[in-house]
This record gives sequence, C-alpha cells and structure tokens, in this order.
Amino acid sequence: MLKTDVRGLAMHTEPFVVGDLDPDREFVHVFDDTTLDIIMSTLDTTEDFLRYLRKKEELCRSRTVYVAGEENLLAYFVTHIDEQGEHAFDFDPDLDLVMLDETWWADFASSRERRAQVEQDEISYVWDRLIERFGRHALGGTQYFVTEPSFVSSETVLRFMAAEPRFRRRALSEALVEAIETTEPSERRLRVIPSQHQEQPTYVFLLFPWREDRSEEQNRRARRNYLEASLLVTKVKYPDALDVVGIATESGAAHAQHSEDAMYLDARVWSAEDKERALRYQRDLGILVAGRPLAKHFEEYPRKPAKGRSALPKNPRNKPCPCGSQRKYKFCHGR
Repeated sequence: MLKTDVRGLAMHTEPFVVGDLDPDREFVHVFDDTTLDIIMSTLDTTEDFLRYLRKKEELCRSRTVYVAGEENLLAYFVTHIDEQGEHAFDFDPDLDLVMLDETWWADFASSRERRAQVEQDEISYVWDRLIERFGRHALGGTQYFVTEPSFVSSETVLRFMAAEPRFRRRALSEALVEAIETTEPSERRLRVIPSQHQEQPTYVFLLFPWREDRSEEQNRRARRNYLEASLLVTKVKYPDALDVVGIATESGAAHAQHSEDAMYLDARVWSAEDKERALRYQRDLGILVAGRPLAKHFEEYPRKPAKGRSALPKNPRNKPCPCGSQRKYKFCHGR
C-alpha cells in the first residue's frame, strides 16, 4: 500500500506499506514483483513510463495519498486526461487527502475499453520493429548509405522514434501502413505528419517505386536523393518545423522484400540558399505541390469514470479507513 504520510525510513514500520522514503531528496519509486510487471507492460515506452513517474511524484509530494496498490494508482492515471490531452491525476486541487481502493485496476483491466485499446495498439508495434531494424543495422555497421559519423546520424533518428509514446506510435504506424497498402508498386507517394509541439519532429513517409531495370545501388541512391529533397521541401511547407525525420521504403505492399531508409534534417540552421534549393526541388520534382490534408481522429479508449465517482471509497463513512487504523472512516480520516 502507498501511504505518503509515512515519511522517512524511521517511519516505515508497518509491513507492506511504502511512503516517502526521504522527503528531502528526490522521490523514490518502489515496485513489487506484481506492480512492476503491470507498470512495465502497460507503459511500455520510455515516454509513457517517465511521464507516469513524473506525474506521480508531483501528486505524492503535493498531498497525502492512500492507494491500495500501485496498480490502482496507474489505473486512475491512464483513464484520466488533463486540458493538454495528457494522462493526469486530475483530482480536485482542494483535496488534501486522496484515497483509491483496490477496485480501480480490476475494473480497468477487465473493461471493454481496455481490451479495445490493446487490440488497436497492435499496429503500433510496426514502429517498434522499425526502431529495432534501424538500430540493428546501425550497431552492426550494415547500413547501405550513411552520413559520417554514421552511428551519430543514426542515433539522432532513433532517439526521436524511440521518444514517441504508444498512442502516437499507433497513429504513425497506421499512417505508414495505410500508405504502403494503398500505393501501387509503380506509384510514388509522400505523406507528412506535422509535429504537434516543438519538441516533436515532423515525419516524412516516402513510398518510392523500385525499378527492376536498375541495380540495388541505383534504386537506393535515387530513393535517398528524393527523400533528402522531400525533407527540404517539407521545411518550406512547414516553416516552424525544427526537426524533420524521413522514412522511405518501396512502393506497394506486394513488393518481395522491403528495405528502409531513414534521414534527419536539423531545420534550425536554414539559410536563404537552403530555401532556394528546396523551392527548386519542389518545382522540378513536383514535391508537395498539390498535396491535400488528411485528417483522422484517434481515440485511445472512450472510457470515463462512473458518474459521481470521487477519490474516496464507495460509501466510505462506515467502512474501515484505508489508512489501516482499523477504525471506521468517519472516525478517522473522514472527520
């Protein structure tokens, strides 16, 4: 049980209870075998996991929290959204005490919304496999074309890709897979996913025809040259973009064997000559000249807490207080 009014090592005398180990230092998160597995399987990207830890620290250092197991705190977090559209602990700011009973995780894990989320997230692992594929070639020195120093340039792309949370990976993967499945082998397609904030990159997905009358090196070089031109033109179309990441592969889902290229453009350094070159590429190659916006709405899951549910247990006054005092809530923390 998490009880944040248990502060300091000397106060940790009650079995199976953890609080704030050292209020004068950074918050320490303690997980047991059960909650560690739940946390890491539910928040299975670096960004999702760290965001939860940061929000939990803010909560536990701002008020007293009693939670019957870390998994119940997690269930509340992943089912509540703040004004910025991020998961949050959106308790009433006037509450000095927050209590969550043992039903939160069980209700969430067995809900139709959770099952739908897991099913819809399946496509997002396309993004994970791309990260692994690019990383394997970067570490093994088996990349086809590289920019020196090779590992540094690859690491920049991989860091941006790995920083994406699970929900955005779902949207990115779906956009890429849909483009591959709807593009004929002889067609070329470019899809741009603009950034939502400055810390996030703008992505450029390129589907490029593979010509059987050319060698592999000629095909790969032509595709990379076109991808480079596309990144420059994207900066012209989206002047606020600071980081542009390009991913290219063969057109057509039926292609015998797909290969991928990745490229990064640091658009912070942008000269008049760069812009002139980008405009020339746009004019000569027809890049993003007649593009059309494609809007698609994604929902993580349409779960809402039951109407009227508060941060306190159901009918709490005559129930044992969650603090473990063995007294009724109305005679303990409910006074």
